[in-house]
Amino acid sequence: MKDVYENDILCKNCKKKTIKKHIVRDGFKIRTWECQKCGKIWHHPLDANEYLKFNKLKQKNFKVKLRKVGNSFSATIPNEIIEFEGIKKEGKLVNMQLESANKVSIILKS
Repeated sequence: MKDVYENDILCKNCKKKTIKKHIVRDGFKIRTWECQKCGKIWHHPLDANEYLKFNKLKQKNFKVKLRKVGNSFSATIPNEIIEFEGIKKEGKLVNMQLESANKVSIILKS
């Protein structure tokens, strides 16, 4: 199936061909079309939808329990985050670092 981004779009107001660009928000590349004449911008619907999903997850505050496993502790990552990140298999290695006092970062994709 063809992606809508492969097609040219005409500006509804100016009737001029738009140019393809992209913007980056919170690490997301969002494909856009921009009218050179009036400056109107259209976002790719799939990219915009994915960014909206990310923002909804970002606003949530997940509370998870720490569990003792052998000599270490573990915390579960909510399934909503795992699905959004597209992780499909168990046992995947992730990067973890102490970012500052009281803040630990987990990098899911390398």
